[in-house]
Order: sequence, then C-alpha cells, then structure tokens
Amino acid sequence: DTISLSFEEGRITAAVAGKGGVELPLEEYLVKSGKITKEKFNEIKKKAEETKIPIDEILLREGILTHQELEEVIYFKIQEIVDEVLLWKEGKYRFEPGKALYVKSRFKVSVDPNALLLEGMRRIDEWPRIQATLNDPKEVFEKTEKPAVSVEMGPEEEKILSMIDGEKSLEELVETSGLGKFRTYQAIYNLLEMGAVRKKGKKKKEEKKKEKKRKRIRIPVEVIMNILAGIIFAASLFLRFQTFEIKTPEVPRSRVHQELERIENMLGQ
Repeated sequence: DTISLSFEEGRITAAVAGKGGVELPLEEYLVKSGKITKEKFNEIKKKAEETKIPIDEILLREGILTHQELEEVIYFKIQEIVDEVLLWKEGKYRFEPGKALYVKSRFKVSVDPNALLLEGMRRIDEWPRIQATLNDPKEVFEKTEKPAVSVEMGPEEEKILSMIDGEKSLEELVETSGLGKFRTYQAIYNLLEMGAVRKKGKKKKEEKKKEKKRKRIRIPVEVIMNILAGIIFAASLFLRFQTFEIKTPEVPRSRVHQELERIENMLGQ
C-alpha cells in the first residue's frame, strides 16, 4: 500500500492512496462520502472519458455538486487517508521536494494539517477499543427490540441504525453510509454499547462453482509393498518367458493372472 501527501506553504493540497500499486479512484470517496451514487458517478465518468473534461469540473458545471460540497469530499478523502497512515505501524518514507499531485486539476484545495492531525490522533486513541469489538469486516448486525441503555442517539448513530437490516456486513455499511470508516465503526460500536443492535454472525460468501478435484486415495504402506512385490514378480516371469522357450506356459501365465487379480482387488478396497 502507498500513501502520498502533497504540501504547499505548509498546507495539504492533495492526498492519494493506492493498494497493490493501483490508485484508489475519486469514486471511492465520492460514493463513500454519500455525495453521489455509484450509478451517477459511472455516468459522469463515461462523459469525462468522451469529452476529456475532468470529473470534478463536470460535477461543478452540471450542478451535481456545489463548490463547497466538492471541497467537503476532498477534505473527507484527505482525512480518511491521514487516518489510514496514522494507523500504520511501519513503512518507508520518501520526501520529494518540488513534486506535486493533481497538477492538472483546476479544483484546488488547501487544508490545515494541524486540524487533520488533531482529529487523527483523537481517532487513534479510540480505535483500539473499537477494533477490539469490531474485528471482522464480514460481521453482520441486527436490531434489538429495545435498547438496553436509554441514551439519546446522535445523527450518525441514527443513520447507521436505519441502515442495519440483518444483511449488510460491516464493510458494506462503511461503503454505503457516507460517513467513512472510522465514523461508521464508531457509530456501530456506540449502538452495540447502547444495546440497540447486536452481532448476528459473519456474512456467508456466495457459493462459486468449483472444478471437481480428484480424490486422493490413501493407500496403506503394506498394500503398496504388496503391489510392488507383485509387479516385480510379474516382471521376472515376463523376462523368463523372453529368455527361455517354455513348452507349457499355461501354469506360469495363470499364476501371473492370479497375481494381477490380487493387485486389482487390493486397489479396489
């Protein structure tokens, strides 16, 4: 995984995250932030490819997002990336002076790194406790009849509670909530503490057609030794037939047939 941050005059102007050498697209954050649906983004992406106009410019031109809303998405993206890098326990650092990200983009942002770091540090303090409870992204949750603790829910808890249907997994809630990873996890953790939801179990993987594998037959060592002995015996008889003229071959041949029959029976067991 790689993370790149671009600074200008002490402020963050861009952030990029990549997994397996592939940069995560803007779609990842536009959809996660809840500003746009995946279907709508695909329409805009197609238009951008046809017209060669940047996606952010199309979003603004067509009034799909305001300048402020797009700025919020960029801020959301940068915060998610900063949160991720703060959780890393090890990595390699490289500083490249004079290099910038998104130099062709007409939409510029400037974010105070101190605010991001303060929020990131707060989240890091809470993360171990949350992760200890929510340690499986495949976990599914269901609502309870009545919360165990009477506590007023915040807007994020209310939003997540409305999305919990006993089918969506934790990772699916993160993808569709528009709150990002940390706030989604935090909201679910709070709902569990209130007793408003409970764990239902892991989401089952869809069954895929698999090629039938050959069954391995475990043959005891004694059987293998008997088979080898039989093969050696049969081979020795064959060599004897090739070397000497046998007037009455019926007897030895029948013995060979018996030996081969015995081997077949052992294999069939």
